[in-house]
Amino acid sequence: MENVEPNVINDELVRACIQVEGHTEGLEDKRKGTSFEEVETLSFSFKNIMKVDNLRGLTNLTKLQLDNNIISKVENIAHLVHLKWLDLSFNNILKIEGLNTLTKLTDLSLFNNRIEVDALLFPELAGIDNLSELNVLSIGNNNIENLENIMYLRRFKNLRLVNIAGNPMCKDPEYRSYVLSHLKKLKYLDYRLVDETSVAAAREQYQDEMIELEEREDEEDRKEKADQEKATHMELMEAANMSGVESLFEDMLRDDPEFNKLRLVPNLTDALNEFRDKYNSYTEEF
Repeated sequence: MENVEPNVINDELVRACIQVEGHTEGLEDKRKGTSFEEVETLSFSFKNIMKVDNLRGLTNLTKLQLDNNIISKVENIAHLVHLKWLDLSFNNILKIEGLNTLTKLTDLSLFNNRIEVDALLFPELAGIDNLSELNVLSIGNNNIENLENIMYLRRFKNLRLVNIAGNPMCKDPEYRSYVLSHLKKLKYLDYRLVDETSVAAAREQYQDEMIELEEREDEEDRKEKADQEKATHMELMEAANMSGVESLFEDMLRDDPEFNKLRLVPNLTDALNEFRDKYNSYTEEF
């Protein structure tokens, strides 16, 4: 069989892969007349591409097809921040990386690659930590072995369709019930519609584990919300040139070497607490 040289992505190939609507005879002229800044969809399917590169200027790209190539590394697409749809299926990718800036992604396919994941550390899946809008994820036909990797996917609250079929972990007899119990908002799993009866049975099977897990996650969510509210409040205080005002009272007492002695004076702390409350009230009102 004749060896085919890998394709290099250049301006000429980019223009040839621009997807435009219209009659066949006018498509070429439309491609030539389209600036890179206007391009929304590119399809590099079956182009024998080895390396992703030279995608500069495509600032409004929302859909990118790189399927059925010989790509081994996800790279040089971090600037495509408007992407919503990305297909990297049928390549030679070993690691999920280079995607964390693509926070608008809703549909991601890494089907049929060579991805492996450490069930304890999740170093490979960490490459999609920030994709909170993810709705569809296909990671089937890879080399993911441990069922516990499913735990990582719980962070994606909008995930509704997942394809995992073809990974070694799918041979585990508990596979489907484990997934359905831990990813309870799924609508489709491995091309099959998820029914409520199966979800209820799966959650009952893992009831004790799920109660503990969800309590821990609720606590983490509360802490995260509190931290965000605190950060927002600190920004407001800084904007009002009042940084440090709220802790000023405690700072003065902490730095006073005589305060620990004065604390022993009867009823002194009551007066201090009353003063602190008024101070905080006036600060908040201001």
